[in-house]
Amino acid sequence: MRSMIALGSILLAAQGCTRLIPFNDPTPIVYEDKVPVRMGYYVSPETMQKIFATRSWAGGIANKWIVYPGQVMDQYCRAYLSGAFDEFVAVPYTEVDVADVDFVVTLDIPEYYLAGYRAHLRLTAEVRDADGRIVYSGGGPLETGVSGAAKALSLGAFGIRSAVRQSTHSAITVVLARIVSDLQSTWKKWTIEPVPDDE
Repeated sequence: MRSMIALGSILLAAQGCTRLIPFNDPTPIVYEDKVPVRMGYYVSPETMQKIFATRSWAGGIANKWIVYPGQVMDQYCRAYLSGAFDEFVAVPYTEVDVADVDFVVTLDIPEYYLAGYRAHLRLTAEVRDADGRIVYSGGGPLETGVSGAAKALSLGAFGIRSAVRQSTHSAITVVLARIVSDLQSTWKKWTIEPVPDDE
């Protein structure tokens, strides 16, 4: 009888659990110089529904850890981009005239995975004008976050969440800082009538 109970406990443990790794909303960034446009912000439903699942010996190999990369990107984009423009409005369309904005920036996260207790991700950003032309395209190469091995290995399941959040944060903030810098330095080229550099 005892052996059957023990076997049942082992099988139950082996089944594990599916655990979502939630991310807190980052603190919004305040920029001294804002881009003087009304910027629409768009993330596709497909991007928001992207899912990444992984397992880790440190967190119990039977457990599956879930991250929604598109939703994490959306949280960080709202915090890092909203303060970079005179107005920043989430819109359900990429068409500028329909959304009633000057431009629309579309963000995507085509790559996101965890390897070696590090987050690896790539973001893309496209800005379209009223004619639907792409006036900016950027994001850069794959970015690798800091290692979360120490937390994961020392704290087990409790450290997995923290390790993933820490590594993802370190990678995504670098990419978004690069995108914001690009947008701030190139926006004068987007307009039909270029703004002189000395203004």
